[in-house]
Amino acid sequence: ANNQGIISKNGYSQASKERALLDMIYLFKNYHFDNLRNIDWEKCAPLAKIYKNKQLEIRLKKYQQYAQ
Repeated sequence: ANNQGIISKNGYSQASKERALLDMIYLFKNYHFDNLRNIDWEKCAPLAKIYKNKQLEIRLKKYQQYAQ
């Protein structure tokens, strides 16, 4: 397991917003998000590489364009 984008706090782990976004678009390629304004897109690109999936990187770019 890769811990990038995972925040450990008070004995438990929680995904950052960016890691959670990537998990969702990795698992569900046509997932709809109501609001992506709080995503730090600069954090997403390096995190996307841990999935080793070119389609995920393409989908990420589309979501980023949609959010702007």
